[in-house]
Amino acid sequence: MLKNNFQKSYYGNTRAPIGFMATPAYFDKEWHIEGITMFMDYVAGSFDDVWFVTPRGGIEYRRSPATNEDLKRGALEEWFGCDSLPLDLDCVKTDCT
Repeated sequence: MLKNNFQKSYYGNTRAPIGFMATPAYFDKEWHIEGITMFMDYVAGSFDDVWFVTPRGGIEYRRSPATNEDLKRGALEEWFGCDSLPLDLDCVKTDCT
């Protein structure tokens, strides 16, 4: 389904961005993780003009559009770079009561 929706957008008339929104519970199922990983591998390996960004990255792109070549050269690096994801591997659940 992800691949079909992506292809409809990519090969359609609008090339509009598509969103993938999921709650943390979505990732409780191993097959969900495998599926999204396969989809992302397919897109990353097949299209050099498609970017995975956060919603904020999409907003920043709309504010300051750049060509695909400019993005590859580092334009909007804060939002489109490989180090732009807010990964905190040492995240610890806290009790705020």
